[in-house]
Amino acid sequence: MTKKKNPLKKTKGKIIQGKTTEDRFKEIHGMTIQGWNAKQEEEFKAKTGMTYDEWYVNQVKQRHRLNLLKNPKVLLQKKM
Repeated sequence: MTKKKNPLKKTKGKIIQGKTTEDRFKEIHGMTIQGWNAKQEEEFKAKTGMTYDEWYVNQVKQRHRLNLLKNPKVLLQKKM
């Protein structure tokens, strides 16, 4: 197992004032917020094999059966 790194360790004690949030983020992490999000999505895609959007659609399909939502009579017949 790999040891998890503490993300707050390198920012501890640093106070950055007078800059925009984008500039502060870039100074702390060394990349823009868009670059950070792209990196996170690439890691997620490598881990799961699908993008955030595909994962969300799959979750919705599993939780809410579309055919039951379209035809509520089926749901009522199953409960009786």
